Amino acid sequence: KAELAALDTLLAARRADETVYPDGENPYRIDYAVYNLRSKAVIKRLIEAAGSGVDVRVLVEADQISPERPWNTVDEQFEEAGLQGMRTDKNTSLAEREAATLVGIDSNHLMHLKARVLNWKNPETGQPEQLVLSGSMNPGDGAARNDENLNAIRDPRIAKLYEEKVDAVLAHRRTDNVWNPDQAINVLFTPAKSGPRPIEKLFEWIDQEQEQILINVFDMKDVIDPASKKKLTEKLIEAKDRGVDVVVVTDRKKSDGRDAQGNRVEMYGHFASNSWVDEDLERAGVPVYEFQNESGQYNAVHGKAAIFGRSQTKVLTGAGN
Repeated sequence: KAELAALDTLLAARRADETVYPDGENPYRIDYAVYNLRSKAVIKRLIEAAGSGVDVRVLVEADQISPERPWNTVDEQFEEAGLQGMRTDKNTSLAEREAATLVGIDSNHLMHLKARVLNWKNPETGQPEQLVLSGSMNPGDGAARNDENLNAIRDPRIAKLYEEKVDAVLAHRRTDNVWNPDQAINVLFTPAKSGPRPIEKLFEWIDQEQEQILINVFDMKDVIDPASKKKLTEKLIEAKDRGVDVVVVTDRKKSDGRDAQGNRVEMYGHFASNSWVDEDLERAGVPVYEFQNESGQYNAVHGKAAIFGRSQTKVLTGAGN
């Protein structure tokens, strides 16, 4: 509802403004860089926006709109509306990608962002407005029944970084990350060309924490600290042993590959893989709560967040598991 309301606000502002803007000067812009796009309501509004004088650009993971996934039809819907689509941007020029409304990003890693950047002019004040929606939630049909987080960001400094990230994804460029400890909010992207990486900040905060670490994550892998070369499980167990309250919440279908009755389950067209992270933590005395979202076969406990501390709380959240 929050996403649709934001799109409706932008559409209403565009309809109230009869100005024809030259190329490059349009204040009405929608940039989506999302892993998957299945919501019919969102797709309908994006098509309407493109036909109403809004600059629309949608980037998705190329594999999600490949012929092997016929249930994803955003590419067909865009083409039926007369919008130029590119199912894969492999062996294409940047100019060709910039000319398309929908681009399947085909790189050597997943395009796993869930970011929407909306720009419009307030019809009452004439002032520019900007909103970023990001977090764990894809604009999908079943995502509304998942356990998710969707972050609404209006900080112009952060919004600018998201705009630059969309440009970087289209150009297959890595990101120059910047961390400002004096700011309440920072954003780090992957893959990074320079600056701190999210994985480094994760382990830094684990090592610093003396009170509590609460983790809620869909897919928990035993990633390795680049500095110490220790695994995530080792670091969390060390934190527990020094008196930190460590609690993990995750998705059982993903962590065990089983449903509540113990049957093997498919998740997103393939069998969910069993990870031993939960068992390793449980054996060390770390409480791990494995939940199952029973809204549907492919619904999940899909949020991605970690909370550090009680007296000086920090939150790490976004699109990354």
